[in-house]
Amino acid sequence: MSKNSTSAEAGAIRQFDDIEREFGANTAKWLGAKADLLKSAFRRAAEFFKGIFGIVVFIALWEACSRFGVIDNIFIPPFSKICVSLWKLAWSGELGYHAHISLWRAMTGLGLGIAVSIPLGLLVG
Repeated sequence: MSKNSTSAEAGAIRQFDDIEREFGANTAKWLGAKADLLKSAFRRAAEFFKGIFGIVVFIALWEACSRFGVIDNIFIPPFSKICVSLWKLAWSGELGYHAHISLWRAMTGLGLGIAVSIPLGLLVG
């Protein structure tokens, strides 16, 4: 592997030397800078796709476990059913209402928890 990379590097160096002789040093530097930009762009793209791959694998495992009964569908439904339900609620206009009710319940629970825990914490010391 190192032999191939070394010969590839040597070939690239020869190409830049040829360009420098033909067009001048500025063009060779410009092409070197472009090559560095391409390398960094490919590295960023590879990192991005690594992250996407992890998410895709997680969703695929979630779907498979729900579909094959490893996880009970009552507790964790398949991802595809969640997406279909989300689409139907958004399309019908009911999503805002349901989001409002869910947010109201969560904030009420938080408020009750704070109302009980702060006086209790002060009482305990």
